[in-house]
Amino acid sequence: MISKEKFDTFHIPIYAPLDKELDSIIEDEGSFRINKTMVYDAFHATDGMLPSPNIMASMTRAVFEPVIVQHFGFSGETMADFSSAVERLSSSSFLEAEFPLVCLCLSLTRAR
Repeated sequence: MISKEKFDTFHIPIYAPLDKELDSIIEDEGSFRINKTMVYDAFHATDGMLPSPNIMASMTRAVFEPVIVQHFGFSGETMADFSSAVERLSSSSFLEAEFPLVCLCLSLTRAR
């Protein structure tokens, strides 16, 4: 389905800073002033219920589809296969990792 050459050249650098680290990066860059930062644990927001594998697959597809399609030129059918694979591979042990996945919500004002 994927040529080895294209697969070998595909990299998604993922950097997940802590909230204080992100605040520091934004402040040091200087284009924005931080009004408020909130850390939101979306996975445990509903009485500790973890998302279903289907929800995990949908979220993963929403985040990575543009990058994957741009690099590999995949069709909607191929992305549906990707989502199915993510759903099959999702497990509660993945979702209960030592470092939880959270959303960082920031209110910013453009610096003048």
